[in-house]
Amino acid sequence: MEWGAWQVLDPNNNLPGFGGTANLPPCPASINLTGLGGSLSSFTVTVTCSAINAPTTEGNRNIGAYQIIATACNQPVVGPGTCPNPTPTAGYVERQLQAMLTKCKDPTAASPRFACG
Repeated sequence: MEWGAWQVLDPNNNLPGFGGTANLPPCPASINLTGLGGSLSSFTVTVTCSAINAPTTEGNRNIGAYQIIATACNQPVVGPGTCPNPTPTAGYVERQLQAMLTKCKDPTAASPRFACG
């Protein structure tokens, strides 16, 4: 979840092509995170992002809304290695977290953050 949020909120304002500008970042490509440690080693986490009516403009401000979904499971789909698995076997465990995030940049505000305020 945090990985996806970091990608669209760009808290350090340094994403290539978007940091230091009034441009909003697009959703990152989906990613499958594996190699978790300890008791989570058998799990895969698939993180996806969808832009919701984004980007849009309100007045002079650029507004982006993003839905981040993180789905963890212990039996990812064979091949792509993604979660959720639509045809799991016994012992399948899954957990999904969702978040809606927004980002605002004002082209008339001070660089490099272009903060809305």
